[in-house]
Amino acid sequence: MPSTHILKPSSFHDSDDVEHATMLLSKMVGIETPESDIQEFNGQQTYIVERFDRRIENGMPVRLPMEDMVQALGLPSSDKYKVSAIDTLITLRKMDTSGKLGEEWLRRLAFNVAVDNCDAHARNYSVMPTSPDGESWKLSPAYDVMTTTVWPGSTDKLAMPFSGAEHTSEVTPDHYARLADYCGFDPDVARDEAIRISDLVRLNARTAYMDLEPELRDKLLDKIRVANSGMPSPQRFILPDNGMVHVVSHDRDGHPVHDYWRRKPSR
Repeated sequence: MPSTHILKPSSFHDSDDVEHATMLLSKMVGIETPESDIQEFNGQQTYIVERFDRRIENGMPVRLPMEDMVQALGLPSSDKYKVSAIDTLITLRKMDTSGKLGEEWLRRLAFNVAVDNCDAHARNYSVMPTSPDGESWKLSPAYDVMTTTVWPGSTDKLAMPFSGAEHTSEVTPDHYARLADYCGFDPDVARDEAIRISDLVRLNARTAYMDLEPELRDKLLDKIRVANSGMPSPQRFILPDNGMVHVVSHDRDGHPVHDYWRRKPSR
């Protein structure tokens, strides 16, 4: 019987907590993200995530078709680090000539860069058919997202370097624009969306990490700060869907106040 959830016992220190917190952050940013949790099984703390490639029919789970970008290109799984950002975007353009699929993937790329996920290789991006004939596709919900550089000895080189940037701290809005333009997408849209995603990651990270141990939380926040050093500073702005206003960190009566959200004042 197909499983409905994936269970990942912590393979190294705090990996379950980091993945769960990063998935929460992904959801806060507005990326389609499955439900996840931390639970204990047989005395082992375990990260658990709901499978999105399943559907319940007559009370039984049924597998849904899905292809990662390695499979979409007809390559063996061992080539997951050989697929480039250009390969991915050009393939998505062929699958969806409207460009919406590629634009959404650029947002996913921007999120992985913003959270310093340096293991976002081609098997960690997937597509799912939205029609029985396989003529229309969507990106799958996000999965396997985490800040990979928080552990000593882990690589800080992007799994998918692009536009000459090999490390997250080197990435600027123009890197996204050049990548998009080369692959036939609107460079201004790519630039603006990358800035927006970077803003939302930095503005929501503290909330997503609030249940983590302080030392781990601070490490993650510092990784995000460095990863976004090439992006503009996040600005105070209004989210259009809920009318909330983000207030940046500031001093009040000589005391530091962390950034927070409040409802837009009535006029």
